[in-house]
Amino acid sequence: MMVAPMTVFAVAPTGFSLNEQNTGLAAAAGGTGLGNACPSGGQDCVARIIGNAINVVLSLSGLVLLCYLIYAGILWMTAGGNADQVKMAKRTMTNVIAGIVIVALSFVLSSFILGRLIFTLSGTESAATGATTPTTPAR
Repeated sequence: MMVAPMTVFAVAPTGFSLNEQNTGLAAAAGGTGLGNACPSGGQDCVARIIGNAINVVLSLSGLVLLCYLIYAGILWMTAGGNADQVKMAKRTMTNVIAGIVIVALSFVLSSFILGRLIFTLSGTESAATGATTPTTPAR
């Protein structure tokens, strides 16, 4: 007997927003001994630690892809008329460029999500973007 697939839509209630109480992040942070709020400039926030770890992984991935791109270029330059080696170099370059695009999009997406999470936890825009509020000199 075949069962037809069913489409399910999730709708958030009106006025629903993410905060410390309904994300579960406060309880998770409490178990680690880290603060659940992200004070401006503080580095002991769970979201900032996760963001830093993601940035390190994506940076290393980009570095590895750059090395592969250089390898493919050297492979192409040393082909010496060998069509198979040129074909392999082109395929490697295509795959590396696709990987770079994926890593860049991952960085943008994770920065946006973690920035919004930090903004939700701290309540200040400068904490979400890493920017500082400009000050005017006293007269």
